Amino acid sequence: MVMCEHGQPAKRHVCFEGISTGRRFIACGLDEASSCGVVQWVDEEWPEHLHNALHKLWLLYED
Repeated sequence: MVMCEHGQPAKRHVCFEGISTGRRFIACGLDEASSCGVVQWVDEEWPEHLHNALHKLWLLYED
């Protein structure tokens, strides 16, 4: 179990923005305004070709 700097259990999340879309991570369980900033990635970084594809998709989405 991962604990944040507040001494609270960290919560599991999935990234839904940018080139890390779909990667799982563990972060501070408090709301964004009170977050201590602890983040630990569960998944390894995506391969280069997927990284590039996600970047292009996000650029299309933003347009």
